[in-house]
Amino acid sequence: MGQSKALILSNALLTESVSLLLTHSSVPSGKQLLNVINNLRNACNGQWSDLSFMIGETIPTEEDYFKLIDQKSVSFVRLIFGLYQADQDPILEELATYIGFSGQLQNDVKDILSDESNDLIYKKATLPLIKAIEYSMEKDQGWLQRKLKKLDPDLANQKLLDEIRSYIRSTGAIDYCIVLAKLYNNRAKQILTQNFPFKREYVEKIVNQLD
Repeated sequence: MGQSKALILSNALLTESVSLLLTHSSVPSGKQLLNVINNLRNACNGQWSDLSFMIGETIPTEEDYFKLIDQKSVSFVRLIFGLYQADQDPILEELATYIGFSGQLQNDVKDILSDESNDLIYKKATLPLIKAIEYSMEKDQGWLQRKLKKLDPDLANQKLLDEIRSYIRSTGAIDYCIVLAKLYNNRAKQILTQNFPFKREYVEKIVNQLD
């Protein structure tokens, strides 16, 4: 499929998705559309910022990471909840944040260890890599940064990738992110069970999806 066809198809899918969201929402149509547009705008801005969210001369912090994820990933969860209730609800806001954070952390852990992903090759500033670099700067004078500079997206170097991945595991950065993802996941499930006791069937479905 050429780029032109892919672009047309993606726009068609987005339009169809918005139509389905508005059709099946219980919120008044004006508030529906405003919620969808605002959250899609935030997510698009986050995706744009994510293109340049790399490890370079400056290293993004954990705080920088979660600010970006709040915009890029959590916005989609807020969009769904906004179709259920138009007015801002602190409980749903907190729930969206925990679900978005947990999902993104799990994806980042999976991607940084997978040969099918280019995140590591392109030095994407995922939290596992950020934490591993922090460790390296403190413990061995930036060994990991020196290795990352040798990575070339145009040159396959599986041995170097395996060496870097092995080092990242050894720093505890992967375990840190897995534990953090589980923490956010458990908080989300706790909010669901405590605040929606009369919607047990729906809560169980969401909890099963989170698990």
